[in-house]
Parts: sequence; C-alpha cells; structure tokens
Amino acid sequence: MLRTFIAVDVSPEVLNRASRLIDHCRQLGIDARWVPVENMHITLQFLGNVRENELPLICRSLEKAVRPFPAFDVVCRGVGAFPSIERPRVIWIGVDEGREELIALQGAVEQAMKELGFRGEARRFEPHLTIGRIRSETADAPELAAFVEQNEAYDASVFDVSEVTVYSSHLKRNGPKYEAIGRIALEG
Repeated sequence: MLRTFIAVDVSPEVLNRASRLIDHCRQLGIDARWVPVENMHITLQFLGNVRENELPLICRSLEKAVRPFPAFDVVCRGVGAFPSIERPRVIWIGVDEGREELIALQGAVEQAMKELGFRGEARRFEPHLTIGRIRSETADAPELAAFVEQNEAYDASVFDVSEVTVYSSHLKRNGPKYEAIGRIALEG
C-alpha cells in the first residue's frame, strides 16, 4: 500500500519566496513544524493508502478528467492561517489569480476519484500552499497575527499549472519523502 495524493507543483521562485517567509517566522520565534521546500505543493486530493495495482486506473481516470483543462498561471499572494488567525493551526500562502481555475481542476479530480470509490473532503477546497503547522495554538498568537497582517499582500510569485502529479508519501524519521508516480498533462 502506498500513501497517495494528487497535487500541482509550484515554481522554484514561489518556493524561494516561501522559504524567505519561513526564515522570517523562525526569526520571530513562531513555534511550528515548517514544510521543507522540496515537499511544497498544492494538494488537490489526498487518497490515503492505495494498492500499487490501482495506480494505473487512478492515472487513467485522472487523465480523462484533467486533459481537457488548458494550462493556466497561478499567482501566489498573501499569508493566512487555518482555521483562523485567532486559532491558527496551519500557516499558508494564498492563491490570487488562477484561484477559480484551481478550484475547477480540483473539482474534476475529486469527481474522477469519487467514481473510483475515494471519498472527497467534507470542507470546501481552498487553494493554498501550506508552509507550516503550528505546534502550540496560543503561544505565538500575537507574533503570528502581526506577521499575517504585515504579509497579507505578500507577493509569492507565479507558477504555471500545466500538469497534475500523483505522489506517494513515504513517512521517514525526519519527515515525509514524496515520490512522483504519475504526471498528467493539461492539454485543453
């Protein structure tokens, strides 16, 4: 069984700017588990444990679902927290331009996977790039709130969405390692 998810990759420039934000948060002493830049992506759907023999069917279904989409640009802008800045658990970089296209792409992915028996998310998809997970909800609230406010319009650059990637996640002692096991081009 492979822990599997479907995502879009972001550009090196977005990763570079995300890394700068993380460095700034570390300097502020915000207590979080920071996402290594090599693991950053925008998740479209988490599938969970999947048998290896199911992967070709998953990729074929994804191909039918996403191939009709044209490639598009996504502008990453702003910083926020889920579920809220008052009770932060996740720190993220937001999506500005390209948001509706990502939502439509995610909907097509989720529908294709639902037809294969995978459950979708209960909550509405909100495109974002996770940069960290807060360890203690209250310890850093004032610093984090100030940081988010100062960076609400942070320009994290742009990236091109031209494919969807199926990843496996291998849990290691020092965090997960992701391996691309299928890439499906947007050809619309």
